[in-house]
Amino acid sequence: MFTTSFGFPPPSQTILVN
Repeated sequence: MFTTSFGFPPPSQTILVN
């Protein structure tokens, strides 16, 4: 699961794609 800088997953996950 990946996310840019929205915040659906925990902030720790957002940095992966951002």
